[in-house]
Amino acid sequence: MFVVDDSFQGHEHVLPEILGVPQPLTFVVYGMAALAGAIRYGRLVLRLPEAGVFLFAFPCFVFAALADTLSPLFTPLLETTAELSGIVSLAFFGLRLSLSALHAAAGRELV
Repeated sequence: MFVVDDSFQGHEHVLPEILGVPQPLTFVVYGMAALAGAIRYGRLVLRLPEAGVFLFAFPCFVFAALADTLSPLFTPLLETTAELSGIVSLAFFGLRLSLSALHAAAGRELV
């Protein structure tokens, strides 16, 4: 969702200019969705060995949202770096979790 939104500038152009949704409201909705996911799946994720990589993504996205909202104080490079760090972290989490599941299905431990 974050990648699609960022790629098509949904929170910067589409939602505010076409639909009239204020950008801070978009970030609040994203935050509420993340909170709902944390409440629903938090215990499950924290039991995984990959939890640290997953949890690293959230401060990255929060910083990127703050940098986007307070854009005069932060350069676009900082915002993009934070977003990319969060995306790479979530991708690594998914890859690592998928490999663990495949190895478990094959009857081997992932080293």
